[in-house]
Amino acid sequence: MFIIGNVSVHRNRSDCYANLVQTLNRLHKDDYDELATKELSRKCDHNDTNCSSRVNVFLDLFLRGGRNVTQQLIIKHFLKIENPNENDTERIFFHIPRLRNPSLVIIFNATQCKVYMLMLSYRMLERYMDR
Repeated sequence: MFIIGNVSVHRNRSDCYANLVQTLNRLHKDDYDELATKELSRKCDHNDTNCSSRVNVFLDLFLRGGRNVTQQLIIKHFLKIENPNENDTERIFFHIPRLRNPSLVIIFNATQCKVYMLMLSYRMLERYMDR
């Protein structure tokens, strides 16, 4: 185990993630697209932490590569949905500056989603203050 900032990280988890990155980079385009589609379209129940953790790992993995199919899937399954998940959108925002070739479409949709989330927060605060 080692420390990054104030977070302890198990070496096995870091090694596993590094191995996943290498494996993902070696996949044939069709296999990459199939895996990205399967993992990024996964819907988790609200209280299913294992599923959410898996989605987070794959979000990190696929956004690290930033291929066009990844960006399209992120828009479809995370940004252009009725009630976007705040944690997922924050994770996506973290990765956008690191994308090698971010499309204008993902930047626009991510920004639009962030504005929507801020408006919801503002409305909730207004309702709370009116009580």
